[in-house]
Amino acid sequence: MSYRVDGLEEVLTPDNFSNLSKEYLENLNLSTGKIVATNNEAGKVIDNFYCYIATITSSEEAKKAEVGDDVGVRLSNNAEVEAEITNIIKEDDGDIILILRLTKQIEELINYRKITFDLIWWDAEGLKVPNKAIVSENDLNYVVRNRAGYLSKILVKVKRQGDKYSIIDSYTTEELRDLGFSDEEIINYKKISLYDEILINPDLSKIEE
Repeated sequence: MSYRVDGLEEVLTPDNFSNLSKEYLENLNLSTGKIVATNNEAGKVIDNFYCYIATITSSEEAKKAEVGDDVGVRLSNNAEVEAEITNIIKEDDGDIILILRLTKQIEELINYRKITFDLIWWDAEGLKVPNKAIVSENDLNYVVRNRAGYLSKILVKVKRQGDKYSIIDSYTTEELRDLGFSDEEIINYKKISLYDEILINPDLSKIEE
């Protein structure tokens, strides 16, 4: 039983998800993070452990998603939970409404009608850099590092790439050998490090080896 009631219980139901639109959701005029008040005269019966979130996005990952896919959700309390995509609604302007079903952190979510959260489509360990900092040359990827005004072209491994950012790392010795690098080139291989300053939209032709 939940004693938090805001009058939308008969409107925002799983049976109506396929009819939702961006305009409709925006016209609800809900405030982010506003707690639904406790009502001592009315309540709603909870007969399962599902919670649904509708979100509007235009990301490339969302455009490739399918019903039944799993995606990570990072809530405002920094908890990360897994959610299942149950509905995908495509808007005429290219935006997409995703309906996500969660089974954990329900006690955190039932207090609100509108929340902020992050969608996690994938994760990978490495350094996060803007895609505009990565330049391809001869099927290899590089960034340009600036150390005290000295520019160096650094070969990097792109582990994952999103709409705006990529996760990069340095190659291992074995990986460099597999790419055909000589022992001398491997010894002289420069690695990217945390807090290195890198250029956006670099011109590799102007960088001395």
